[in-house]
Amino acid sequence: MKDTGWTKSISTQKYSLAVLEESAMNKSGRYRATASVFEILPGQKKGKRGMAIIYFPKNDINAGLPYGARLMLRSRILPIRTKGNPGQFDFAGYYERQGIYYQVFLQEGDYILLPGKKGNWFHRFLFQMRDKIIRVIQKNIPEQKSAGLAEALLIGYRNDLDQELVSAYANTGVIHVIAISGLHLGLLFVVLMRITSFLKYSQQNKWLQFLLIIPLLWVFSLMTGGSASVIRSAFMFTLLGIGRLTGKRGLPINSLAAAAFILLACQPNWIMDTGFQLSFAAVASIMIYYDKIRKLIYFKNPIAIKCWELIAVTLSAQVLTMPLVLYYFKQFPLLFLFTNMVAVPLSGWILLGEIVLCLFNSFTTVASALGITLEKAIQLLNTYVLQMDKVSFSAIRDIYVSPIQAVGLYICITGFSILTMLRLRTGIWLLLGGLIIFSGIKVYQDMKTEKQKGMLVLNVSGKQALLLIKGKAGLLFTNEPDLTTPGNWKKEVLPVSIFFRLKKMHVQYLPVKESCLIRWEGKQIHYLNGKANGRYAQSLGQSDLIIISNNMNISFDTLFDQTHCLNWVADGTNTLWKIQEWKKEAEQLHLRFHSVNESGAYWHAF
Repeated sequence: MKDTGWTKSISTQKYSLAVLEESAMNKSGRYRATASVFEILPGQKKGKRGMAIIYFPKNDINAGLPYGARLMLRSRILPIRTKGNPGQFDFAGYYERQGIYYQVFLQEGDYILLPGKKGNWFHRFLFQMRDKIIRVIQKNIPEQKSAGLAEALLIGYRNDLDQELVSAYANTGVIHVIAISGLHLGLLFVVLMRITSFLKYSQQNKWLQFLLIIPLLWVFSLMTGGSASVIRSAFMFTLLGIGRLTGKRGLPINSLAAAAFILLACQPNWIMDTGFQLSFAAVASIMIYYDKIRKLIYFKNPIAIKCWELIAVTLSAQVLTMPLVLYYFKQFPLLFLFTNMVAVPLSGWILLGEIVLCLFNSFTTVASALGITLEKAIQLLNTYVLQMDKVSFSAIRDIYVSPIQAVGLYICITGFSILTMLRLRTGIWLLLGGLIIFSGIKVYQDMKTEKQKGMLVLNVSGKQALLLIKGKAGLLFTNEPDLTTPGNWKKEVLPVSIFFRLKKMHVQYLPVKESCLIRWEGKQIHYLNGKANGRYAQSLGQSDLIIISNNMNISFDTLFDQTHCLNWVADGTNTLWKIQEWKKEAEQLHLRFHSVNESGAYWHAF
């Protein structure tokens, strides 16, 4: 890291101290890390600011810093803001649930590495173990996509995952394979139980078995990032181990409820975590429905029995997770059963092979041969999932289910379960009630959609994006053909389209000139573009909305006299310093000014 001389005058500048809470990881050519940030207050006192994500300068090869590294920063600490586009993933809320509220974007010369390290030995041990495992995998599995999937399978390290693969695994309903979950921990538990099975014949040896297995499960859980689903699984295996030692085995559903209660008492924010909800819903669903489904068909052939048991587990897990999948992911994989039938057992064998690879890494010949075998197996798995994703009817997409409709689905499931499993008439009324709730909300939403009319300025960094909506049709104005490419469309536009339930979407490109007038439904919208190297047209005329882009050099006072417009919006192409100038001018003239960079997307209904 170059020393630009700013450390010599550090006492005269405002600066911050950051302590890395994890090793810096390379993502798309840029290192990033979670850190605790402290502000150095007057008198050299240190005040805790909070947790932040630090983005290091692009192509900075020296930014691969370890856990506990201390950095002196002079870059601005910014709050993490959501884009605010309807239907898009709420990154600010996601990080807030993890206790992370800020982000820091470093440029060349904005930080220096201080001597010494902070942190505790156990966390340092976990990160060292993770880094060592990653090196073993990358050494023996040279193909990049295969190595990335192997890292995700074994320790949940997803930075090297190919995004096309991630999308395919999600679309086909096997994303749980590459997201460390109870499946992985359960497999590890079974392997460790088999290895230590010779200790189960006496009470004293059972204690030894417990003290060997349970700590290893917790170390593995924490090393993989300690997600809600993994901690849930580790906690349940701990309860299972205690039950075996004491000779008392309660109902599994009670252990699940106890695990949920204790985890939420420690981390209340997990109640809003998608992984936490899906994990507990899946396990509860298997506990309730697996045995009933398994007994529906009887086989004599041992192979057929094992296949049917796998099908029964897959089907039972879907019962209580389906409403959540529809609500969060807006799609439902139709071929999940066929994909899971291959992906789950194959990924299990790959996971076992990776464990053996780590154990025999010192034996070069064995490790090399095993690495080649694993690479071929992972390529087979990836090819199968990608081919299933290409099937035209692999999933029902663009589904919009509201929270109330999700509740209605759960009422339907409860009623149907009571009717079929307990043979009680109460189930009929619950089933009908759930259907009425679901259908009633659907009819109401359809009526609301038919009448909707308004304009939306999307928050898309560096791009002009205005969406006009009438009923189920939308007209998108933009300056960038790049926005209509499949990747950007799926990320920026499709979630908005699903949210407003649009059936038709047309795109029109804005011309590169100082001002562009859009007349729509009796409204006049002026788009002012600073890219045209001009100020603005001499007279704009009456306007209902003025959108400013690309740091257009304007005078609010003059334009207000021309347009009498009260609504002003700065889109995602403007810089923050320019927005602050406009905000002051708008306040003096008592105008309604909205910056999508600061406040999210702008929606105006009429």
